[in-house]
Amino acid sequence: MFQAPHVLPQLGKPVGFIEYAGKPAIIDHTNLRTKGSVDLWVLEDAANWFRKSLVLQPCQMHLLSKRMTVEGTTLNGEVIFAYRRLISPYYILYNDLQKNHLRKVRIRGPFLSLIEF
Repeated sequence: MFQAPHVLPQLGKPVGFIEYAGKPAIIDHTNLRTKGSVDLWVLEDAANWFRKSLVLQPCQMHLLSKRMTVEGTTLNGEVIFAYRRLISPYYILYNDLQKNHLRKVRIRGPFLSLIEF
């Protein structure tokens, strides 16, 4: 058991729990749609949390759909933005916090053409 970060009561409603760099992290995506920013509170040790911010560039905001959420991280520490439901065209965004680099990966397949929304 560990203590949550002191700012947790002040965070907005859309918060989640993910793993970042092998450590537990609380993710606050309250400002994702309006400001293009996400804050991660990563547990450094049993009692210390540090904040890591992800900020999308204005030219990247159009890639972020209203239906996308942060779904986790890769082994390389990239934050994964994905749709919760399969829609066509389907793509995933990977954001590297260290390099502040965003890449888009489109997923194609016959199963996507069978889904109607």
